[in-house]
Amino acid sequence: MVSNGHDIPWALRSVAYDLVRLWETLGDPMRSSEAEKLRKPAWVLVWREGEQPVFGLLPAAEGLALANMQQGSTFGDVCAALLNNGDAAAAPDTAGTMLRNWLELGLVQRIFSLRHSTSKCHA
Repeated sequence: MVSNGHDIPWALRSVAYDLVRLWETLGDPMRSSEAEKLRKPAWVLVWREGEQPVFGLLPAAEGLALANMQQGSTFGDVCAALLNNGDAAAAPDTAGTMLRNWLELGLVQRIFSLRHSTSKCHA
């Protein structure tokens, strides 16, 4: 289960502009602070590390997967979508990389098995 509850505060939004580059330019008066449009849509993930707010851009597939899981999709659903909508051979690596990232960021609140789920992530 992916949660953005009070125990692990984070927010996720789709974006069309490079917010990381914009943030970097805000601290440098010699650089233009104009937001640059991304070549491909992405998602921004915002969370806290202690009292420090942190954010990063996620690829579209990972952002969409997190957004869907916030709405109740399972990791099996994410794997099935990767198999059906992208490079099936790369789906297991992509799913594993996303899960590792979510675990490292503390976004995964708990892992449980649904006995009735038949979705598996393999090529």
